[in-house]
Amino acid sequence: MNAVLNPGRTGRDVGMARSTAHADDCHADWSSMAYFSLRNFIRKHKANFTAEEARGWAHTKGLPMPPDGRAWGTVFQRVAREGYIRKIAYRQATGKACHMHPVTLWKVVE
Repeated sequence: MNAVLNPGRTGRDVGMARSTAHADDCHADWSSMAYFSLRNFIRKHKANFTAEEARGWAHTKGLPMPPDGRAWGTVFQRVAREGYIRKIAYRQATGKACHMHPVTLWKVVE
């Protein structure tokens, strides 16, 4: 379905792009660093994972926190589009602020 027929997708994509641009403004080249951090994470962790787990790992390795966590959306979309990961299911988030809402479970594509 194209974006013209799906205003929800358009809004999602615009919001993620804004968040990523803001992160890049605050931390020079944040999105590239996040991309390579995610690629390193999936090379080291072959098990299924959530974005919450990958983000936490990246931040422990020194990646600065973006001003808005939605900046990660474009990073995950790119890595998935390139065929390194794919969505396989949903499960409940474990983070305190997430209140157990459903999050994507990702699988590393080998």
